[in-house]
Amino acid sequence: MCIVAMPSKNIPPQAEIPKPTWKERAKNWLIGKEDAEQGALANIDLMDVEPVSTSILLGGNSEARSRQQIYAKYQQMQQNSFIGAGLRLHVTAALGGHESKGDVIFIECTPEAEKDPKKKQIIDDLNHDLKDLLNKNIYTLAFNAVSWGDGYGRVYSQDKVGVTDLLCDEMVLPPLVQPFEQGSRTVGFVVGTATNSSGVKLSTTQMIRVKMPRTLYTPQARVMQKAFKTAILEDDSSNLPYLPSLVGGSFLEGIEDSFNHLIMSISGMVGQRIQDGIDEALLTVNMTDMTHEQQKATMANLEQMFAETAAQTAKAVKEGRSLLGKLRRFIPVWSDKQLVQLQGGTGSQRSGSITIDDVMFHAKQLSGGLGIDLAMLGFADLLSGGLGEGGFFRVSAQVAERSRMIRNAVTQAVNDLIDIHLYKKSGLAFSDNDRPWAINFYSGISAQQKETQDTKLSMMNTGGILIQTLSQLKEMGLPPEVVKHLLSTQMMLDEESADLVAKGLANTKPPEGQDSTGGE
Repeated sequence: MCIVAMPSKNIPPQAEIPKPTWKERAKNWLIGKEDAEQGALANIDLMDVEPVSTSILLGGNSEARSRQQIYAKYQQMQQNSFIGAGLRLHVTAALGGHESKGDVIFIECTPEAEKDPKKKQIIDDLNHDLKDLLNKNIYTLAFNAVSWGDGYGRVYSQDKVGVTDLLCDEMVLPPLVQPFEQGSRTVGFVVGTATNSSGVKLSTTQMIRVKMPRTLYTPQARVMQKAFKTAILEDDSSNLPYLPSLVGGSFLEGIEDSFNHLIMSISGMVGQRIQDGIDEALLTVNMTDMTHEQQKATMANLEQMFAETAAQTAKAVKEGRSLLGKLRRFIPVWSDKQLVQLQGGTGSQRSGSITIDDVMFHAKQLSGGLGIDLAMLGFADLLSGGLGEGGFFRVSAQVAERSRMIRNAVTQAVNDLIDIHLYKKSGLAFSDNDRPWAINFYSGISAQQKETQDTKLSMMNTGGILIQTLSQLKEMGLPPEVVKHLLSTQMMLDEESADLVAKGLANTKPPEGQDSTGGE
């Protein structure tokens, strides 16, 4: 006998409560978040806050310098052979280059644009119009960016034609260009010229900027002016003031002290060697029983004799020839007196040899801060036998990570140039998320690419071994539970993956022409 409970007619059915839409949920979340934030801000007591001051922006123990002073120091450092070689290696590692063509930047279609013939035609036109121009100037842009923190290129364009030229020479050297920003967005430039002491204004369609990420802060005097004008309480970025960008992003940040110590140690070592090369002696002349005229004549002859010897030696060194033969001078004497006597001189009295240990220490410290191994900066004798020539360049973590920073900055500048070209040529404009092109680099010589290739190779080897093991497990005919246990405990697969593989292995069919036991 089955008893079914019937609903009472006096009780109305309960209406189904509609679920809120995602817009309503988002609105409720935002309202609740704003209420919580306002409540939190209202309950914050400023008396509980320890002193907060912008004086730290002036450097604390470091000196706050002007923009020109910072750039003058960077220019001095770039002239150093260690730093110049290190910066070039960073740029080379980041950009790479095609083995035969030498191309660096490649403008390629995104997977979505490949399906649209119109967008694909746009990418083909971009390669035809800008590829050679970009490859010709990209090294200069990237090198200026890593050296100064920013790299600039003057863009020349025409309506219905697009970008026609890109100037990246000394006339747009970073010390001559002052970028202006609204928040984090670059809005304009002021470029110094010889004809205008206050500079000329250029828009973002006339100039592109390779802006390196700001990692270390460089104390500078202009920061306080920016702090006074910054509207930190403004939530709408379009209402923020236009402020000059500060110096930053250079790879030379943080290694100025190491550079100064290296220069001082090298100067001290060279000075010691020069001092050791000076052979000075004191000569005494016996002028007993000489008249005043004889004394003057004797001293004049001796001075002339030594001056002629020094002149002949200097001439031989200048001409790069050897002094063959011996120099002989005749000095008349009377009786048994000694006319000229040699006394102890003021030359170097060094007993030990000069070492370069202090120079090497500061050189290693500088190269470590620069992110390039010292063996790549001219000290090939320091290369590890396991790495081989240039091996460190391929496996350096610092090189790989800094290459990523350089590529991101260069990619943004290239995208800006393409946007200008499309706007001038055909009036097209794409948002950052809808661009039909992607900027790629031929990076077969970079440490980042080596890292990626090694990771892929390791994964492929692991996968190959796993497939071989699964084949052996299939031949053994083990039940799925045992296979799952082996995969999860011995081969370290997660439980979900081990379960999926074990079930798939149990359901696999034998190859065509074989039975389930492997026979014909």
